[in-house]
Amino acid sequence: MQIVTGVFTYAPALRTLAPRLVRELLTRNDFIKQSFERWQSYYEAKFAAVLATRRPNFDVTASELAETVVSVLEGAFILARSFKEPDLITRQSRLLRDYLTLLFEEKLATALA
Repeated sequence: MQIVTGVFTYAPALRTLAPRLVRELLTRNDFIKQSFERWQSYYEAKFAAVLATRRPNFDVTASELAETVVSVLEGAFILARSFKEPDLITRQSRLLRDYLTLLFEEKLATALA
């Protein structure tokens, strides 16, 4: 009975803590979302400039390319930290660079025609 009484003793504290935690998580999520949106916007502008002068080998938009870059880089950061393997970021960055090279490589465009 003492355990149950102890739980009820702390119940008011939990009722006030839960809304604060929810507000903090929502605030944190908004910050993360805004950060991703800024990076996406940055890369989208860069890719729009490239697409204005170069024809990609596959149908793709500046927005899709920006999503890909943000996804690959953020995913690489998360995995590298989770696996404690910083070289993972380098490998993923290289693969992303290789994809972009293939996407805009003129020799490939000739071979695909």
